[in-house]
Amino acid sequence: MQNPMVGPDKIRVVRRYRKAPRGLSEEERFWFFVNKTETCWLWTGHLAGRSGHKYGHFWLKGKRKHVKAHTWSFVQAYGPIEPGYEPDHLCRVAICVRPDHMEKVTKRVNILRGIGPTAINAKKTHCPRGHLYDRVNNKGSRECSTCTKKIQLARYHRTKQPRTKRGWTWNRKPIVS
Repeated sequence: MQNPMVGPDKIRVVRRYRKAPRGLSEEERFWFFVNKTETCWLWTGHLAGRSGHKYGHFWLKGKRKHVKAHTWSFVQAYGPIEPGYEPDHLCRVAICVRPDHMEKVTKRVNILRGIGPTAINAKKTHCPRGHLYDRVNNKGSRECSTCTKKIQLARYHRTKQPRTKRGWTWNRKPIVS
């Protein structure tokens, strides 16, 4: 059986990263994978992460583990990062390893600066009907009091009516017409 991804009309693209020559120090291996442009320093080595949002990864031979390339670059330039903090790309380019394009922030700040659903919802100030979010419910979610009152009033009127099932109320008394 032929591979459906290979043929004259279908080209299979596999991204392979270069391997650094043997005998280089850790720092020399790192710079082997960096392509310096006018603005960002782009990582050309191994990429890993969620689909569409990949970061450069760098293998530390002495510690036998992978680290994010931008984190390694930041640590080399500014020193160790305290627990609870992480480098945030100010340039918004995930494969950039330029230390002056990063800032040390908490995970919450990093997420809220992003473009994901959490950041988008945090920036909203009004509900879908146009009312101002003016209170926080007991679960910690923001809501507008106007819509909350309308929902509660509708629920009150809906439950005030007798509940019926095939002509009988739930307590089995016949409905008198």
